[in-house]
This record gives sequence, structure tokens and C-alpha cells, in this order.
Amino acid sequence: MYNDAYQMRSMFNGWTRIDMLLALYDRAIVSARQAQAAHKADDKIQFAEKIIDAQRVILALHAGLKPDEYELSHNIARLLHFISVRLGEKNFDEAVHFLEKLRSSFEQIREEATKLELAGKLPSFDLNGHVNQTA
Repeated sequence: MYNDAYQMRSMFNGWTRIDMLLALYDRAIVSARQAQAAHKADDKIQFAEKIIDAQRVILALHAGLKPDEYELSHNIARLLHFISVRLGEKNFDEAVHFLEKLRSSFEQIREEATKLELAGKLPSFDLNGHVNQTA
């Protein structure tokens, strides 16, 4: 049914764009929670590792946006900045709350996004494993 060449391009180890996006949100949430636990335990090394990981994932999410082209991307970018600031302030509950809200929103469109990608209507991963940027 689907073109073999497209399927090879569209999936990177079986992942769609939306799967990868959701995995990034999951990682940011887990890292933020681990940073919070390390902070409470006064484990400075573990805290530093986990807060850096959470911030790095948030930056990666932000890098995939085109805020100058799309209003929705602009709003998501602003929210990611807000989350990043909250993490810097060690306001973990609020940061995780908004990460979970964003993740939930993308989860709601997962099925449709997958269908659009498989039909070739959404850009896919390129053959080098990079995501073509469109948001």
C-alpha cells in the first residue's frame, strides 16, 4: 500500500515524528522529576546531571519549532521558555505540570499525525536520522 522508499525514509527505527516528540517530552518530564528528587536529597551531582538533561531536552524541543512562521510554534516556544525558567527556579511541580500538558496535547493528535506521516503529508525523518523541521 505504501511506497517502500517512503517507508524507509519516514520511519527511523520504527519511530514516527510524533513518537519521537512524545519520547522527548517523556524524557524531559522524567529528568525534571529526577532533578527534583536529587534536589530534595541534596545530591548536587545527580541534581546537576538531571537538570542539565531536562534543560537540554527542552532546548531540543524548542529547536524543532519555527516560531517566526507559525503562531502555534511561537506559543509553544514561549511555554517551553517558561518551563525552562521554572526549572532554573527549582519550581519543579509547575515545570512538570506544563510539560505534561504539552505532552498530553500532542498525544491527542498522535493517531492523526501518524496517518499523515505515513501518507506522506507530513515531513519524515531524513535518511541520516534527522527530523526535517516543520512545526
